[in-house]
Amino acid sequence: MFIARSYRAKIIAYITPLIGSICLLYFAFFLYRSSRIFKEELIDKGFSLSKALSYSCELGVLSEDEVFLKSSLVGILEEEDVLSAIVYNEEGKAIASNEKVEAELNIPPQILKRIKEEREPLRIVAYTERGEETYGFISPILATSFISGANTGAQREVVGFTKVILSLKRVRAQNRLMLITALMMTILIIGLGVGISTILAKGVTRPIGDLLDGVKAISQGNLNYRIQVKSKDEIGQLALSFNQMTEDLKERTRQAKESEERYKNLFESVKDAIFTSDKQGRLTDVNRAFLKMFGYKDREEVIGCDIAEKFYLRGEEGRKLAKRLKEKGFVTDYEIEVKRKDGTPFFISATSNLKRDEEGEIIGTEGILRDVTERKKMEQKLQDYTENLEKRVEERTKELKEANKELEDALTNLKNLQSQLLQSEKMASIGQLAAGVAHEMNNPIGFIHCNLETLQGYVEDVTRLLHKYDELEGVLQGSKREEADSIHQQLEDLKKEIDLDFVLEDLSKVVSETREGSERLAKIVRDLKDFSHVDEAELKYANINEGIESTLNIVWNELKYKAEVVKEYGELPDVACYPQQLNQVFMNLLVNAAQAIEERGKIKIKTFSDDEHIYIQISDTGMGIPQENLSRIFEPFFTTKEVGKGTGLGLSMSYGIIKKHQGKIDVESHLGEGTTFTIELPLRAAREGETPG
Repeated sequence: MFIARSYRAKIIAYITPLIGSICLLYFAFFLYRSSRIFKEELIDKGFSLSKALSYSCELGVLSEDEVFLKSSLVGILEEEDVLSAIVYNEEGKAIASNEKVEAELNIPPQILKRIKEEREPLRIVAYTERGEETYGFISPILATSFISGANTGAQREVVGFTKVILSLKRVRAQNRLMLITALMMTILIIGLGVGISTILAKGVTRPIGDLLDGVKAISQGNLNYRIQVKSKDEIGQLALSFNQMTEDLKERTRQAKESEERYKNLFESVKDAIFTSDKQGRLTDVNRAFLKMFGYKDREEVIGCDIAEKFYLRGEEGRKLAKRLKEKGFVTDYEIEVKRKDGTPFFISATSNLKRDEEGEIIGTEGILRDVTERKKMEQKLQDYTENLEKRVEERTKELKEANKELEDALTNLKNLQSQLLQSEKMASIGQLAAGVAHEMNNPIGFIHCNLETLQGYVEDVTRLLHKYDELEGVLQGSKREEADSIHQQLEDLKKEIDLDFVLEDLSKVVSETREGSERLAKIVRDLKDFSHVDEAELKYANINEGIESTLNIVWNELKYKAEVVKEYGELPDVACYPQQLNQVFMNLLVNAAQAIEERGKIKIKTFSDDEHIYIQISDTGMGIPQENLSRIFEPFFTTKEVGKGTGLGLSMSYGIIKKHQGKIDVESHLGEGTTFTIELPLRAAREGETPG
């Protein structure tokens, strides 16, 4: 509590002189004022007594009656503070006094002249034989008009003078009494000030003392210490702030301990060696990885050791590292050869920096070391390998060129083989469809043949009829009426015989049906011709819906007995593609759909588009594909069909054709429900930079 007591003493030392000074200034002013008042009262009294004596001594001066004058002086002398009273004649000579009348009592001429001119009382200061100060009051004695015989309006005549001398002894006594009283009051007020200052200082210094005790407790590590808050004033707020500061300090201390613990755990658990040293280069701390790296067991073996002397294999390398560290303040991945406890050399990569205090002075270093011995060995091996690498690269380049030539030849052969396979698959498909196509062509051929036979009979009948008309025309020219009637009758009979009206009506139907049959044949032949050009390399715009319809014409005989074909064609823009190759894909999917239906089912073809793609969906209600086979259906030569019913290349070729068009083909299938193939084709050209023809 020394600081608190000192602060209390300072408060008392500051407040007490202040109060004392204020009191002294006040009482000094009070004494000065009181002394002035006392003197002013004495002066007023002196003037009053002097004037009163002048009035009472007027007749005595005129009559020069000394007894009368002395009797007048008796009343004045009885007044307090009066030392003496003197009456003077007109020339200023004393004529009556309570003392012996001597020449020195006379009024000096200059004073006498002044009083006569001013005709007012005059105060003078005089001193006794003992040196005491006195006040003298000289008043003129003015004669009244009825006594002096002067006119009423004339100035009154000065006939004499009176002088009253007052002592200042009583005034000085009063001043001394007031001074003693003021001093006593000052001492009393100062005492009260000291008491008040003590109480005030105690009220201020006690909380400060509590704060000091709290600071001491915190400095000793007691963070649970709290100051009791006894008020809500500034001192109370200071106590609350101190308690809050203590809470914050406690929390920060806890966080610092946790951080220190985490740092310690990290320091010890990291695989790289970590060290700290002082500015002389002596180790101050290391982690376990450091001890393990250099072959030591305990920290005591290395703490305090000079790094350069104990660990560097060559001193000049250590000095070089220290110089660079001092110049830059840090080093990163600096490789240097060091030695273990047993003297074994090895390489480390050092990353270190200087530690500085708040003033910027160097206080040591800290750093991380990593063993790079194995890497250095690998670098050496790599260097040895690099020396012979150029020769080996030349040899390998030559081998690669030869292999590349072989690959190019193989690629050419592969392309030829792919084309052959595609054509083979196409021919196989045509072979599979040959019977159906022949059947499709046989139907129109059959009714064309039948219509031609019917047409031939109609021609013969019409020819017979025309011959009769020619015969009738010859008879009519010969004017053989009877014979003409007979021929006309024969014509009518012949019309009935050949049913001319029916022949003429049926003749146009026969011609129309024959034309339809021939067009059907022409379309089948045209579709077969287009379908057979599967290896056509020209990219051109085509309508997908038309391609599907063309393919349906080819495979219709495969579908019509197995399924009902439902078409949902959307409005599609022309797309840049290889139309015949896409028709091959459609044929494979449609034939597979028909083959997947065991008895009677449905095949649905749906097309639609968006801003970037065209979509074709071909669905069937067949037996479906097992889940384990879905991932393999696009593999070459994979098939689940019986021997002789499939090559296993159809879906593989279809997959390749769609990929060639930069599209996608997906399949979704459920056993017993059916399968849906979805083809997605981009609207842009199938190959970048290739312009459709």
